[in-house]
Amino acid sequence: MLLPVPHRRPGLRRALSLRQIPDDSYNPEILYVELWMLPVLFGPDGELMTALHRWFGVLLVVSAVPGCGVLIFIIGPPFYQHLTMLLIVAMSFQLRIRENRELGPDGC
Repeated sequence: MLLPVPHRRPGLRRALSLRQIPDDSYNPEILYVELWMLPVLFGPDGELMTALHRWFGVLLVVSAVPGCGVLIFIIGPPFYQHLTMLLIVAMSFQLRIRENRELGPDGC
């Protein structure tokens, strides 16, 4: 599992492992998101992940589950964990509604 570096330069991609998270961090909130939603939610380069870190001081750890989807671990203060979780859930619901409207009533 990898973490994005919060203040990375464009074109420079580095990551931190979970072992480098401080010991005084809180228990993570865990979300499940479908794989196709990930680039739409966070942007192609993870811009929203960096923004959430700057705004709320939370770190997002994204872990792929083979054949299922993606687990998102939200690490930070409990209030901001919950707020970040609500934002991601609301955006994913809107993406699901939009996709269902595009498919139409027949589902194809």
